[in-house]
Amino acid sequence: IPSGYAYDPAVNLEWSGTAPTITHIHGAQLNPGDSFEVNVILELIRTDGSYVNWANYSEIKSMADVTGQIDVSSQDVDSDPNSDTAGERAVTPGSTLDNNITDITKAGDQDDHDPAGPNVFDLAQRKTVVTAGPYTYGQEVDFRITVFNQGNVTAQNVLITDYIPSGFAFVSAYGWTFDGVNKATQNITSTIRPGDSTFLLIKLRVLPNLASSTAYTNISEISSATDTTNTPRVDIDSNPDTVVDNDGDPIDDSVTDPSDEDDHDPAMIEIFDLALRKSLITASPYTYGQTHQYRIVVFNQGNVTAQN
Repeated sequence: IPSGYAYDPAVNLEWSGTAPTITHIHGAQLNPGDSFEVNVILELIRTDGSYVNWANYSEIKSMADVTGQIDVSSQDVDSDPNSDTAGERAVTPGSTLDNNITDITKAGDQDDHDPAGPNVFDLAQRKTVVTAGPYTYGQEVDFRITVFNQGNVTAQNVLITDYIPSGFAFVSAYGWTFDGVNKATQNITSTIRPGDSTFLLIKLRVLPNLASSTAYTNISEISSATDTTNTPRVDIDSNPDTVVDNDGDPIDDSVTDPSDEDDHDPAMIEIFDLALRKSLITASPYTYGQTHQYRIVVFNQGNVTAQN
């Protein structure tokens, strides 16, 4: 049982042992030309991605004669039971030798050993701030967008959309295409193999804002992706698109939390900016000795709560 599955013995009563290796004994005779089948129930779980994390192999371990007393495993004419060789492991689900029960040699693939497993397409991305603070208006800030392949299918043509909030202006750098309003896109044409990652940088200029709490929260998202045949793929645990606010409340930097759409991530810089305006409230005309009242208004124009 590979790392991409959880095994529950309570629902697999025909099996014994503990994961990752479990066994089933077929006690009845298996006559020439006959067959039998047995099912195993496994729960698909999230991993960091690999070609083999969901490749589930089974093998004939041993067999006895009709008395049940004499082990005849070594007598199999074209396979070595319980060998689990590198050649057998080289056969992957869906490959040419998968499901082959007519192999007549003990080299490479052997017909007592076979895999099965699903294709899992799963991309995630994490966004972080590269440029260290404190920050000033007009300063250019770099953000890093890292894309992870958490599945077992090689990905390419990964389209990233960056949603630029009101506290930033787009800076033409690093190969992005800007829509002239508030979105920038870039297509990652290189391949991302299972378990691997790649990253992009985007540069934005800090602008003053009118106290919007989200003005300095920059969000990016995977908008689409294909496999190496340029076939669009559906992500197993997220819905790639170009809509900034339809992914719920993001969990910052998470690429494994099931409550978070992991193709979507924010990164924020802290801007502490207080301003003051003073005005005379007492109306004219004025006379010496008169008491005047002034109003002082303090504005929080940043995104950090102030006190004292």
